[in-house]
Amino acid sequence: MEVTNMMEHQKLILMNVTSNAELFGKELKKSVEWLSPDDVRKLYLWVENLYGDMHRQVIASAFAARVF
Repeated sequence: MEVTNMMEHQKLILMNVTSNAELFGKELKKSVEWLSPDDVRKLYLWVENLYGDMHRQVIASAFAARVF
């Protein structure tokens, strides 16, 4: 339960910084480091769906070290 709450918290942060690519990337990388592998997969699908067109390179960079 706690991990899911952390993911929801990170989603809220990401939604609030979406207009700033640098800050979005920093927060996304923190999320990838903090969350469980299962939540990282869910987060990837979420950000790719909502922000893939806007932040494709930032997303790719943040998830580059993860294997799904």
